[in-house]
Amino acid sequence: DDKDLLIKLMKDSIDRDEICIAIDSVRGFGKNIAEELIKIVHPKNICTRRKIDEGFRVLKLSLVANVAFIYWLIYRRRQKMYIDREPQHRPCYRPGTMKPLLAKTFVNLSRVSILRRETVLDPFCGVGGFAIEACLMGLEAICSDIDEHMVRGAQVNIARYGCCESVDAIQMDAALEAIANLRVDGIATDPPYNIQSAPRGAKSLTDLLISFIDEASNALRNGRYMVFATPIHIGRSIENALSESGFKIIEKHLDMVHGSLTRAIYVVKKI
Repeated sequence: DDKDLLIKLMKDSIDRDEICIAIDSVRGFGKNIAEELIKIVHPKNICTRRKIDEGFRVLKLSLVANVAFIYWLIYRRRQKMYIDREPQHRPCYRPGTMKPLLAKTFVNLSRVSILRRETVLDPFCGVGGFAIEACLMGLEAICSDIDEHMVRGAQVNIARYGCCESVDAIQMDAALEAIANLRVDGIATDPPYNIQSAPRGAKSLTDLLISFIDEASNALRNGRYMVFATPIHIGRSIENALSESGFKIIEKHLDMVHGSLTRAIYVVKKI
């Protein structure tokens, strides 16, 4: 069966003493299978912190969404580097701010070039989390928000991480044509998820995002990418707006934030 095949593949890959196996389930997927495999694989072949520190080569088995990934672990980024940038550790805090690792993922998915030091725009920047990640990756960033208090908070946070030279923080409405006067290489942003947190004057969250998409199509260079998230219940309206504004959906991922909110993460290309 599938478990026997996985065991055979892993054992066939272990031909030297300096190799160990690491098995885990991602978000609980395949947890029972992972536990069974750990019991079956000989204990001497299981990775430990000591083995990893001693330079053992790691063969990793990750189980996620009914798929098993078997691969050699080449490099693993230490999560500690993100702790200092967690929202609650920044000088200016805003509830609901996206964690730095996911914010960095959004920036990466926007496909901006570090080598060309391109510019990424976050038009719903809040207190600057996306801009900070872009800066620390070696990019230029424009951080804008309609709320002047958020912009001031973003400026404080941007200064804290030494990003003042790489980031412009400005007050601007993402739904107005002022954004269209910009020319950027990518857009990565996390708009509000309900009308209570939407900018003043917005008739509805859907109207706000449709206006934003229309203006973003003018700011983004042709052939470049935009990454953003919305609640799934307005997905049809958002996808219609994307099509009408000249965007093609490249990727769409569902992310459950909590019991009452599941968001759709879109990666779209201006065509």
